[in-house]
Amino acid sequence: MVKRLVTTRVGWKFGHALPVATGANQSKVRVGPSSTPYHVERGWTQKGRTYKGHFRTRFGAWPGKIVDYGGFHEVFIFKPPMKQIRNDPYHICFYRLSKDTYRINLALQPSDNEVSSIVLKVEAYLSHCFTKTQGSNNA
Repeated sequence: MVKRLVTTRVGWKFGHALPVATGANQSKVRVGPSSTPYHVERGWTQKGRTYKGHFRTRFGAWPGKIVDYGGFHEVFIFKPPMKQIRNDPYHICFYRLSKDTYRINLALQPSDNEVSSIVLKVEAYLSHCFTKTQGSNNA
């Protein structure tokens, strides 16, 4: 039997696998959603109407930029994984501007008009490109 150290109201106790809550002095903590926007949590920075950061997936991270024109956003990605993108139906969303710069055309702007939603959508596009390349049907 593995003994684990757990806390109680009065101190430490050995022999229980889970924390023991005893007494009326135990307080409940409510954990809710984060108030920090997703793009900020992911390290995106804002200067004026321009946001810069990285689109991150489990397959890698690519620098990007989002320009907010008040209801319309232009989305750019730098040095994207074109080998995977070319083999995916979403390749039509990526428009080459220069050797390493692509504009991403979103079919629809997010209804909430939030930069976080755009970052999530582009990350989903990129993940989809890799999962399709690897032969999976999961998006």
